[in-house]
Amino acid sequence: MKILLVAHGVTDQSLLGGPGRVAAAQANALTANGHQVTVVTTDVTAKGRRTPIPTFRLLDPPVVVRCIPGRTFGSWPGTIGPVFHPQSRKVLATAISEVDVVHCHEWPHMLVQQARSIARAQGKLCIVQPHGSIQPRKGAKRLMHGLINRRYPPQPGDVFIAGSRQEELEIEAAMGPKVSVFRVVNPMSVPEADLSGSAAASIRATWGFPDGVTVLLYAHRVFPNKGLDLLITALTSLPQSVHLSVVGAIGDAGFAAECTRLTARLNLEERVRFFGPVGPADIDNVIAAGDIFVLPARRDTFPMMVLHAMACARPVVVTETCQSVELLRDAVAVAEPSPQGLATQILPLLEPHARSLLGQRGRELVRAEFGPSAVAKALERLYAGAA
Repeated sequence: MKILLVAHGVTDQSLLGGPGRVAAAQANALTANGHQVTVVTTDVTAKGRRTPIPTFRLLDPPVVVRCIPGRTFGSWPGTIGPVFHPQSRKVLATAISEVDVVHCHEWPHMLVQQARSIARAQGKLCIVQPHGSIQPRKGAKRLMHGLINRRYPPQPGDVFIAGSRQEELEIEAAMGPKVSVFRVVNPMSVPEADLSGSAAASIRATWGFPDGVTVLLYAHRVFPNKGLDLLITALTSLPQSVHLSVVGAIGDAGFAAECTRLTARLNLEERVRFFGPVGPADIDNVIAAGDIFVLPARRDTFPMMVLHAMACARPVVVTETCQSVELLRDAVAVAEPSPQGLATQILPLLEPHARSLLGQRGRELVRAEFGPSAVAKALERLYAGAA
Protein backbone atom coordinates (compact mmCIF):
# COMPACT_ATOMS: atom_id res chain seq x y z
CA MET A 1 0.00 0.00 0.00
CA LYS A 2 1.20 3.55 -0.75
CA ILE A 3 0.49 5.88 2.17
CA LEU A 4 0.90 9.64 2.59
CA LEU A 5 1.20 11.16 6.08
CA VAL A 6 0.60 14.93 6.29
CA ALA A 7 1.68 16.69 9.49
CA HIS A 8 3.27 19.92 10.67
CA GLY A 9 6.78 19.75 12.08
CA VAL A 10 7.81 16.10 11.69
CA THR A 11 11.37 17.14 12.53
CA ASP A 12 13.75 16.46 15.39
CA GLN A 13 11.82 19.13 17.33
CA SER A 14 9.07 16.52 17.70
CA LEU A 15 11.18 14.20 19.84
CA LEU A 16 9.36 15.02 23.09
CA GLY A 17 5.94 14.36 21.68
CA GLY A 18 3.21 16.04 19.68
CA PRO A 19 1.54 15.06 16.40
CA GLY A 20 4.88 15.16 14.57
CA ARG A 21 6.32 12.37 16.67
CA VAL A 22 3.19 10.25 16.27
CA ALA A 23 3.34 10.70 12.51
CA ALA A 24 7.02 9.72 12.49
CA ALA A 25 6.35 6.61 14.60
CA GLN A 26 3.48 5.58 12.32
CA ALA A 27 5.62 6.14 9.21
CA ASN A 28 8.38 3.93 10.58
CA ALA A 29 5.95 1.22 11.68
CA LEU A 30 4.11 1.14 8.35
CA THR A 31 7.40 1.07 6.44
CA ALA A 32 8.63 -1.84 8.55
CA ASN A 33 5.43 -3.69 7.61
CA GLY A 34 6.27 -3.35 3.92
CA HIS A 35 4.34 -0.24 2.85
CA GLN A 36 5.64 2.70 0.81
CA VAL A 37 5.33 5.78 3.01
CA THR A 38 5.74 9.45 2.12
CA VAL A 39 5.64 12.27 4.68
CA VAL A 40 4.72 15.82 3.66
CA THR A 41 5.68 18.18 6.48
CA THR A 42 6.82 21.73 7.13
CA ASP A 43 9.66 23.44 8.94
CA VAL A 44 7.19 25.33 11.20
CA THR A 45 7.63 24.23 14.81
CA ALA A 46 5.57 26.84 16.71
CA LYS A 47 3.78 30.14 16.19
CA GLY A 48 6.06 32.42 14.22
CA ARG A 49 9.01 30.01 14.43
CA ARG A 50 10.71 27.66 11.98
CA THR A 51 13.40 25.13 12.65
CA PRO A 52 16.66 26.33 11.06
CA ILE A 53 17.78 22.82 10.11
CA PRO A 54 14.74 20.58 9.49
CA THR A 55 16.53 17.25 9.82
CA PHE A 56 14.53 14.05 9.97
CA ARG A 57 16.39 11.64 12.22
CA LEU A 58 13.08 10.49 13.69
CA LEU A 59 12.23 8.86 10.36
CA ASP A 60 13.76 5.62 9.11
CA PRO A 61 15.60 5.93 5.76
CA PRO A 62 12.98 4.22 3.51
CA VAL A 63 10.46 6.98 4.32
CA VAL A 64 10.30 9.68 1.64
CA VAL A 65 10.14 13.23 3.08
CA ARG A 66 8.94 16.38 1.38
CA CYS A 67 9.43 19.45 3.58
CA ILE A 68 7.68 22.72 2.67
CA PRO A 69 8.93 26.07 4.06
CA GLY A 70 6.17 27.79 6.01
CA ARG A 71 5.15 31.11 7.57
CA THR A 72 2.93 31.75 10.61
CA PHE A 73 1.69 34.60 12.79
CA GLY A 74 3.60 34.78 16.08
CA SER A 75 0.70 36.58 17.80
CA TRP A 76 -2.04 34.20 16.66
CA PRO A 77 -4.19 32.83 19.51
CA GLY A 78 -4.39 29.11 20.08
CA THR A 79 -2.04 26.60 18.50
CA ILE A 80 0.06 27.12 15.38
CA GLY A 81 -2.66 29.06 13.58
CA PRO A 82 -2.72 29.79 9.85
CA VAL A 83 0.38 28.48 8.12
CA PHE A 84 1.27 29.72 4.67
CA HIS A 85 3.32 27.33 2.57
CA PRO A 86 4.71 28.47 -0.79
CA GLN A 87 3.63 25.97 -3.46
CA SER A 88 2.01 23.71 -0.85
CA ARG A 89 -0.93 22.84 -3.08
CA LYS A 90 1.39 21.78 -5.88
CA VAL A 91 3.48 19.57 -3.56
CA LEU A 92 0.39 18.03 -1.97
CA ALA A 93 -1.37 17.44 -5.29
CA THR A 94 1.64 15.57 -6.66
CA ALA A 95 2.12 13.52 -3.48
CA ILE A 96 -1.57 12.61 -3.18
CA SER A 97 -1.75 11.51 -6.82
CA GLU A 98 0.94 8.90 -6.09
CA VAL A 99 -0.66 7.19 -3.05
CA ASP A 100 -3.67 5.11 -2.03
CA VAL A 101 -4.36 6.67 1.39
CA VAL A 102 -3.87 10.15 2.86
CA HIS A 103 -3.51 10.28 6.66
CA CYS A 104 -3.52 13.83 8.09
CA HIS A 105 -2.45 14.86 11.59
CA GLU A 106 -4.31 17.68 13.42
CA TRP A 107 -7.32 19.62 12.16
CA PRO A 108 -7.23 23.45 12.32
CA HIS A 109 -4.24 23.89 10.00
CA MET A 110 -4.11 24.89 6.35
CA LEU A 111 -1.77 22.09 5.24
CA VAL A 112 -4.21 19.48 6.54
CA GLN A 113 -7.25 21.22 5.07
CA GLN A 114 -5.55 21.59 1.70
CA ALA A 115 -4.76 17.86 1.76
CA ARG A 116 -8.41 17.05 2.56
CA SER A 117 -9.62 19.17 -0.35
CA ILE A 118 -7.14 17.76 -2.85
CA ALA A 119 -7.73 14.15 -1.75
CA ARG A 120 -11.47 14.60 -2.19
CA ALA A 121 -10.96 16.07 -5.68
CA GLN A 122 -8.74 13.15 -6.64
CA GLY A 123 -11.07 10.55 -5.16
CA LYS A 124 -8.53 9.38 -2.55
CA LEU A 125 -9.31 8.17 0.95
CA CYS A 126 -8.38 10.84 3.53
CA ILE A 127 -8.24 10.12 7.26
CA VAL A 128 -7.73 12.80 9.92
CA GLN A 129 -6.13 12.20 13.32
CA PRO A 130 -6.81 15.48 15.21
CA HIS A 131 -4.78 14.83 18.41
CA GLY A 132 -7.25 16.72 20.58
CA SER A 133 -7.45 19.72 18.25
CA ILE A 134 -11.21 19.11 17.89
CA GLN A 135 -12.54 19.92 21.34
CA PRO A 136 -14.57 22.58 23.20
CA ARG A 137 -12.75 25.94 23.18
CA LYS A 138 -13.10 29.28 24.93
CA GLY A 139 -12.52 32.89 23.94
CA ALA A 140 -10.36 33.61 20.90
CA LYS A 141 -9.63 29.90 20.39
CA ARG A 142 -13.35 29.17 20.13
CA LEU A 143 -13.71 31.85 17.46
CA MET A 144 -10.67 30.62 15.53
CA HIS A 145 -11.81 27.00 15.49
CA GLY A 146 -15.35 28.01 14.60
CA LEU A 147 -14.12 29.93 11.57
CA ILE A 148 -11.99 27.01 10.41
CA ASN A 149 -14.88 24.55 10.81
CA ARG A 150 -17.13 26.84 8.74
CA ARG A 151 -14.48 27.31 6.06
CA TYR A 152 -13.61 23.61 6.01
CA PRO A 153 -16.72 21.77 7.25
CA PRO A 154 -16.81 18.03 7.80
CA GLN A 155 -18.07 16.09 4.80
CA PRO A 156 -20.24 12.96 4.70
CA GLY A 157 -17.95 9.96 4.87
CA ASP A 158 -15.06 11.78 6.59
CA VAL A 159 -13.00 9.39 8.70
CA PHE A 160 -11.27 10.36 11.96
CA ILE A 161 -8.87 8.59 14.32
CA ALA A 162 -9.20 9.09 18.08
CA GLY A 163 -6.74 7.96 20.72
CA SER A 164 -9.30 7.53 23.49
CA ARG A 165 -13.02 7.20 24.13
CA GLN A 166 -13.18 10.80 25.38
CA GLU A 167 -11.60 12.15 22.20
CA GLU A 168 -13.97 9.99 20.16
CA LEU A 169 -16.94 11.62 21.89
CA GLU A 170 -15.50 15.11 21.33
CA ILE A 171 -15.06 14.46 17.62
CA GLU A 172 -18.58 13.06 17.26
CA ALA A 173 -20.06 16.07 19.10
CA ALA A 174 -18.16 18.61 16.98
CA MET A 175 -18.34 16.93 13.57
CA GLY A 176 -21.84 15.48 13.67
CA PRO A 177 -23.30 12.09 12.72
CA LYS A 178 -22.07 12.03 9.11
CA VAL A 179 -18.48 11.16 10.01
CA SER A 180 -16.87 7.91 11.18
CA VAL A 181 -14.52 7.74 14.16
CA PHE A 182 -12.13 4.86 14.90
CA ARG A 183 -9.81 4.37 17.84
CA VAL A 184 -6.16 3.48 17.26
CA VAL A 185 -3.38 3.70 19.86
CA ASN A 186 -0.01 5.33 19.19
CA PRO A 187 2.98 3.05 18.49
CA MET A 188 5.97 2.76 20.83
CA SER A 189 8.88 0.34 20.66
CA VAL A 190 10.63 -1.01 23.76
CA PRO A 191 14.38 -0.25 23.91
CA GLU A 192 16.34 -3.47 24.12
CA ALA A 193 19.57 -1.85 25.36
CA ASP A 194 20.48 -1.87 29.07
CA LEU A 195 19.55 1.60 30.35
CA SER A 196 21.05 1.19 33.80
CA GLY A 197 24.65 1.75 32.72
CA SER A 198 27.17 4.55 32.55
CA ALA A 199 25.42 6.62 29.86
CA ALA A 200 22.39 7.33 32.05
CA ALA A 201 24.65 7.92 35.06
CA SER A 202 26.71 10.43 33.08
CA ILE A 203 23.61 12.39 32.07
CA ARG A 204 22.37 12.42 35.65
CA ALA A 205 25.75 13.72 36.81
CA THR A 206 25.41 16.71 34.47
CA TRP A 207 22.19 17.67 36.24
CA GLY A 208 24.21 18.50 39.33
CA PHE A 209 21.93 17.04 41.99
CA PRO A 210 23.39 15.66 45.25
CA ASP A 211 23.99 11.92 45.54
CA GLY A 212 21.18 9.84 47.00
CA VAL A 213 18.29 12.14 46.07
CA THR A 214 15.15 11.16 44.17
CA VAL A 215 14.90 12.93 40.82
CA LEU A 216 11.55 13.63 39.17
CA LEU A 217 11.82 14.04 35.39
CA TYR A 218 9.64 16.43 33.39
CA ALA A 219 10.55 15.74 29.73
CA HIS A 220 8.01 17.64 27.68
CA ARG A 221 7.77 20.91 25.84
CA VAL A 222 7.15 23.81 28.20
CA PHE A 223 3.53 24.78 27.51
CA PRO A 224 0.82 25.83 30.00
CA ASN A 225 -1.32 22.75 29.30
CA LYS A 226 1.59 20.46 30.29
CA GLY A 227 1.32 21.76 33.88
CA LEU A 228 4.96 22.28 34.84
CA ASP A 229 3.90 24.93 37.36
CA LEU A 230 1.75 22.34 39.14
CA LEU A 231 4.70 19.98 39.50
CA ILE A 232 7.02 22.72 40.75
CA THR A 233 4.47 23.66 43.41
CA ALA A 234 4.05 19.99 44.35
CA LEU A 235 7.69 19.91 45.48
CA THR A 236 6.73 22.02 48.50
CA SER A 237 4.68 19.04 49.75
CA LEU A 238 7.47 16.50 49.16
CA PRO A 239 10.62 15.78 51.20
CA GLN A 240 13.69 17.95 50.65
CA SER A 241 15.38 14.92 49.10
CA VAL A 242 13.08 15.11 46.05
CA HIS A 243 14.44 17.17 43.13
CA LEU A 244 13.14 18.01 39.65
CA SER A 245 14.88 17.97 36.27
CA VAL A 246 13.08 19.89 33.49
CA VAL A 247 14.16 18.76 30.02
CA GLY A 248 12.63 20.11 26.83
CA ALA A 249 12.21 22.97 24.41
CA ILE A 250 10.36 26.13 25.43
CA GLY A 251 7.07 26.27 23.57
CA ASP A 252 5.70 29.29 25.43
CA ALA A 253 8.34 31.80 26.55
CA GLY A 254 5.96 33.65 28.87
CA PHE A 255 4.93 30.47 30.67
CA ALA A 256 8.57 29.33 30.95
CA ALA A 257 9.46 32.64 32.59
CA GLU A 258 6.51 32.23 34.94
CA CYS A 259 7.79 28.80 35.99
CA THR A 260 11.27 30.22 36.65
CA ARG A 261 9.79 32.97 38.82
CA LEU A 262 7.64 30.41 40.66
CA THR A 263 10.75 28.34 41.44
CA ALA A 264 12.45 31.38 42.94
CA ARG A 265 9.37 32.49 44.87
CA LEU A 266 9.07 29.05 46.49
CA ASN A 267 12.82 28.95 47.28
CA LEU A 268 13.29 25.84 45.13
CA GLU A 269 16.30 26.96 43.07
CA GLU A 270 18.45 24.19 44.57
CA ARG A 271 15.86 21.51 43.87
CA VAL A 272 14.73 22.46 40.32
CA ARG A 273 17.06 22.54 37.32
CA PHE A 274 16.09 23.62 33.81
CA PHE A 275 17.70 22.12 30.70
CA GLY A 276 17.12 22.49 26.96
CA PRO A 277 16.03 20.02 24.29
CA VAL A 278 17.54 16.55 24.02
CA GLY A 279 18.63 14.69 20.88
CA PRO A 280 17.30 11.34 19.62
CA ALA A 281 20.55 9.56 20.51
CA ASP A 282 20.27 10.53 24.19
CA ILE A 283 16.55 10.42 24.96
CA ASP A 284 16.42 6.85 26.34
CA ASN A 285 19.29 7.54 28.74
CA VAL A 286 17.77 10.88 29.75
CA ILE A 287 14.60 9.03 30.76
CA ALA A 288 16.67 6.41 32.59
CA ALA A 289 18.57 9.14 34.45
CA GLY A 290 15.41 10.16 36.30
CA ASP A 291 13.78 8.13 39.06
CA ILE A 292 10.12 9.02 38.43
CA PHE A 293 8.70 10.35 35.17
CA VAL A 294 5.87 12.87 35.60
CA LEU A 295 3.36 14.39 33.19
CA PRO A 296 1.38 16.93 35.27
CA ALA A 297 -0.79 18.03 32.31
CA ARG A 298 -3.96 20.03 32.75
CA ARG A 299 -5.13 18.36 29.56
CA ASP A 300 -3.60 15.99 27.02
CA THR A 301 -4.85 13.35 24.62
CA PHE A 302 -2.35 10.55 24.01
CA PRO A 303 1.11 11.70 25.20
CA MET A 304 3.92 9.82 23.47
CA MET A 305 6.46 10.63 26.18
CA VAL A 306 4.40 8.75 28.75
CA LEU A 307 4.60 5.65 26.55
CA HIS A 308 8.31 6.27 26.01
CA ALA A 309 9.00 6.42 29.75
CA MET A 310 6.96 3.26 30.29
CA ALA A 311 8.92 1.53 27.52
CA CYS A 312 12.12 2.46 29.37
CA ALA A 313 10.71 0.82 32.55
CA ARG A 314 10.43 4.10 34.42
CA PRO A 315 7.54 4.57 36.89
CA VAL A 316 5.12 7.17 35.55
CA VAL A 317 2.83 9.62 37.34
CA VAL A 318 0.25 11.11 34.97
CA THR A 319 -2.80 13.28 35.62
CA GLU A 320 -6.33 11.98 35.20
CA THR A 321 -7.02 14.75 32.66
CA CYS A 322 -4.87 12.90 30.13
CA GLN A 323 -7.47 11.06 28.10
CA SER A 324 -5.34 7.98 27.53
CA VAL A 325 -5.09 6.98 31.22
CA GLU A 326 -7.95 4.53 30.78
CA LEU A 327 -5.75 2.56 28.36
CA LEU A 328 -2.75 2.54 30.71
CA ARG A 329 -4.70 0.98 33.59
CA ASP A 330 -2.57 0.09 36.64
CA ALA A 331 0.72 0.54 34.75
CA VAL A 332 0.85 4.24 35.79
CA ALA A 333 0.01 6.23 38.90
CA VAL A 334 -2.91 8.56 38.15
CA ALA A 335 -3.08 11.90 39.97
CA GLU A 336 -5.49 14.78 40.20
CA PRO A 337 -4.20 17.77 38.16
CA SER A 338 -3.16 19.77 41.21
CA PRO A 339 0.02 20.17 43.28
CA GLN A 340 -1.41 18.14 46.14
CA GLY A 341 -2.77 15.47 43.83
CA LEU A 342 0.65 15.03 42.23
CA ALA A 343 2.43 14.92 45.58
CA THR A 344 0.01 12.27 46.85
CA GLN A 345 0.87 9.91 43.98
CA ILE A 346 4.60 10.65 44.02
CA LEU A 347 5.08 9.96 47.74
CA PRO A 348 4.58 6.13 47.59
CA LEU A 349 7.05 5.95 44.70
CA LEU A 350 9.87 7.33 46.83
CA GLU A 351 10.31 3.71 47.91
CA PRO A 352 12.62 2.01 45.34
CA HIS A 353 10.78 -1.32 45.25
CA ALA A 354 7.46 0.41 44.46
CA ARG A 355 9.15 2.32 41.65
CA SER A 356 10.60 -0.87 40.19
CA LEU A 357 7.28 -2.72 40.21
CA LEU A 358 5.40 0.12 38.50
CA GLY A 359 8.16 0.57 35.93
CA GLN A 360 8.10 -3.10 34.97
CA ARG A 361 4.29 -3.09 34.65
CA GLY A 362 4.52 -0.14 32.30
CA ARG A 363 7.19 -1.74 30.14
CA GLU A 364 5.22 -4.98 29.78
CA LEU A 365 2.02 -3.12 28.86
CA VAL A 366 3.81 -1.19 26.10
CA ARG A 367 5.41 -4.37 24.81
CA ALA A 368 2.05 -6.18 24.74
CA GLU A 369 -0.32 -3.53 23.38
CA PHE A 370 1.59 -0.62 21.82
CA GLY A 371 4.17 -2.38 19.65
CA PRO A 372 4.77 -0.71 16.24
CA SER A 373 3.90 -3.83 14.26
CA ALA A 374 0.55 -4.25 16.03
CA VAL A 375 -0.35 -0.58 15.54
CA ALA A 376 0.69 -0.73 11.88
CA LYS A 377 -1.65 -3.69 11.37
CA ALA A 378 -4.48 -1.77 13.06
CA LEU A 379 -3.89 1.14 10.67
CA GLU A 380 -3.83 -1.29 7.72
CA ARG A 381 -7.22 -2.66 8.73
CA LEU A 382 -8.60 0.87 9.16
CA TYR A 383 -7.33 2.02 5.76
CA ALA A 384 -8.73 -1.05 4.01
CA GLY A 385 -12.06 -0.92 5.84
CA ALA A 386 -12.57 2.81 5.31
CA ALA A 387 -11.70 2.52 1.63
